Amino acid sequence: MSMDARKNFIRAAGATALCLATFSKPVPAAEPSWERGSLTLGVGMENGKVRVDSAIPAELDKTGSVKGYKGFIEYHADRYSLMIGGSRESAEAKGEDTVREVGQKTALTSVNVETAVFFNLGYEMQWGFDARFHRGPGADYGVYRELQQREMIDFGPAIRLYTPFLTKWLLRLEGALLTSTTSSPRRVSTLTAGISASVPVPFVEYASLRLGAKALPAKDHEEILFPYASEELDDRARKEIYLFARAHSYQDFSARKIVVSGHGSRAGFDRTNLRLSLRRALNVARVLVQSGIPETAIELTGFGKSKIDPSASPVAPEQRRVELRVAPRTPENKSTIRSKVLDEDQIARLAATLKGREPASYQVRISVPSMMTADDAAWVRVERYLDLLEQQGIRGDRIVTRTELRTGEIAFNIHSEDGDTNDHLP
Repeated sequence: MSMDARKNFIRAAGATALCLATFSKPVPAAEPSWERGSLTLGVGMENGKVRVDSAIPAELDKTGSVKGYKGFIEYHADRYSLMIGGSRESAEAKGEDTVREVGQKTALTSVNVETAVFFNLGYEMQWGFDARFHRGPGADYGVYRELQQREMIDFGPAIRLYTPFLTKWLLRLEGALLTSTTSSPRRVSTLTAGISASVPVPFVEYASLRLGAKALPAKDHEEILFPYASEELDDRARKEIYLFARAHSYQDFSARKIVVSGHGSRAGFDRTNLRLSLRRALNVARVLVQSGIPETAIELTGFGKSKIDPSASPVAPEQRRVELRVAPRTPENKSTIRSKVLDEDQIARLAATLKGREPASYQVRISVPSMMTADDAAWVRVERYLDLLEQQGIRGDRIVTRTELRTGEIAFNIHSEDGDTNDHLP
């Protein structure tokens, strides 16, 4: 690759990165993908072209192919990724002087140490810089009478696209343009493209290590606070959720669950607070899932302002919260809940069957699919169902509207003293 072509490529790549960073939708702080704050191990392969421009009289300019296989370890944070790895690279470059009828060929194998830093641009794209240290027989692409151990360092911009696959794995398409950094009259330029895959691995926080003592126990309870009339999570809240999830990601979720309870202050209308508490709980649950907690391990509930914390003012900021706690799965909550979709007539009949029962002995649960909580029309239906039940004499404190991480329609089930049952549903 000529010097002009290399400069043009770098200018175009830089302009593209600037445009993407300026005009594209940035990756949200808590939703950069499943890779937020994870340590991963991976493998990959690449192929490319190499050009050797030499000012040494005994050497010819050469071009050829290069290929390699690598293993690496990488840490992904909110906005950047740091990678270090090793690879084995082989190359073959040929040059020819037709005037003097002279040809040269260089075939070499080197062992490389590679480091890179990448920054998230959005749309699952990253831009960064890659540096490699090469060592091996003829690793600097020179022509020698005897092959000796040589060294070379090259550096340049890199770009990659990534996507999750097989649930936990991350697949990447990568490209890099590297130029040797030595001051010798020989310059090596390499253009590579490749593919890699990696999977998260657990690691221990340094802060929780203690010499001669046990690691600090994980917190079983966490509270996330929200601004007034808001369901949005700030960066500090996202970090707290992520740390909570990481501390409990290796729980036995067949025996335990994570309960996510949304709450609101006493300011505002009942139904507005109920919906807001559901949305808050859902946003927290999404970060938990992105941090590695299975959806089936999360129980979501929005209480609105029905469970005000008595230790603070009813309108205090502490009331606008989502509580996270780890709880055991009892035989009651292990049972299968057979929810049903009901129309308004069936809801009225349901209320009639419960009128003679002691209110404390049952609870009517309205299950709202998570995708519907952002739909105003769906929420109007939920409010209509709530009104119907209350008009039929079902007390508001016996009705729980909760969000589930699922698709489908709004469904009902009854929780009674005898366990979860739908025997009373029409």
